[in-house]
Amino acid sequence: MSKKKNDEKIRLEVESDGTMTASGKAFCLEELITNAGIDLEIWECYDFTVESGAWDVTMNMKGKNDKPDEAITKTNHRFSVKAKFKRKINIIYINEFRKNLIAEISKNVPKSRIKPVITDGNNMLEIDVFDFHFGKLGWIQETNTGNYDAKIAKRIWEKSIITLLARAVKSQKISKIVFPVGNDFFNTDLSLPAPTTTRGTPQQEDLRWQKTFIDCIKLVRYAIQLMLEVAPVDIIIVPGNHDFTRAFYLGAALEGIYENDKYVDVNNQAIPYKFTEWGKNLIGYAHGNSKDISIDRLRQLMQIDEAKAWARTAFHEWHLGDIHHKKIIKTPGGTINMIDLEKKFHKGQLTEEDFQGIVIRYMRSITGDDGWHIGKGYKGSIKGAEGYIFNKKEGPIHILNFNPEQKLYR
Repeated sequence: MSKKKNDEKIRLEVESDGTMTASGKAFCLEELITNAGIDLEIWECYDFTVESGAWDVTMNMKGKNDKPDEAITKTNHRFSVKAKFKRKINIIYINEFRKNLIAEISKNVPKSRIKPVITDGNNMLEIDVFDFHFGKLGWIQETNTGNYDAKIAKRIWEKSIITLLARAVKSQKISKIVFPVGNDFFNTDLSLPAPTTTRGTPQQEDLRWQKTFIDCIKLVRYAIQLMLEVAPVDIIIVPGNHDFTRAFYLGAALEGIYENDKYVDVNNQAIPYKFTEWGKNLIGYAHGNSKDISIDRLRQLMQIDEAKAWARTAFHEWHLGDIHHKKIIKTPGGTINMIDLEKKFHKGQLTEEDFQGIVIRYMRSITGDDGWHIGKGYKGSIKGAEGYIFNKKEGPIHILNFNPEQKLYR
């Protein structure tokens, strides 16, 4: 299949593999590109040839005034140029996507801001919906555990946010909410030539990447607007190994949306790990992929990067994702008994001695299963999202859990 330009001088052919050939009368490649109207923001030339003689025209002309009877032969030399073009990676449809994204964001910006109920309490709520993998496609006949697509993901996301917020408000007065976003919020980072993670691992996707990105902005804004009815919100962007760059773009979009909102702060610094200090609590956030950074190095980073905050605080934690199941580690090593720790946590009885300096928490995930993970035997983890309440003086005092019902994945 080819597409031809209706021009006698220039011929354009767009082939079924997406490449394009331009040929015709021109002195050079630049003239061919100009005459053909080729958009260099979309196309790049990877091969071309220039031939002379193809368009030569020879004319017999009369002599000049002093020799009018002398015949003169004159040849106008023209050239033929043939060039091959390919589309630039990640440029296809970018202008259309940019236009649609701006229109979508503008349409959904609230006309009036919700003013949160600011209390004099000392409690900070952290809501962790880690490893969401929005856009993933899972089929029940392949997983035997349930389906997972964009519609199912939206339903579970909304229920998790509502449930955790309701349980937090019922438990304590909240003065601030920390909302880590990222941690493989997106299932893929790259879209061409096929949907893949940041490192290029192929993934099965439910939607086009443009719609996935716009829908994710809507989901995060849905959560933020609910949280703003309770307290001011700090958004912390944490890139994952599936969405390292796309998480940053999401953060940039949120920065623009909430730029003039004094109740919303977006931390979208390029550094992949970030910190929050709340009274006697110092909490670090990273994705937790061991290929990127080890637990030992994370432990050191908190003490080095936040040396002054470390000295001011007594409760130190890292909150990580990636492995899709719950795991708590105390340093310098060993696993804490989960049942005993949960009891202490709810009673507010944890001390620095229990942590031995730092607690490292791996969060659960609400994402559904897919064929690749089932094929690798990654099965059996309890799905869920979590919330943590930290008191300025007493440290962590409550754990909140959202455990999605299996029927939600049907």
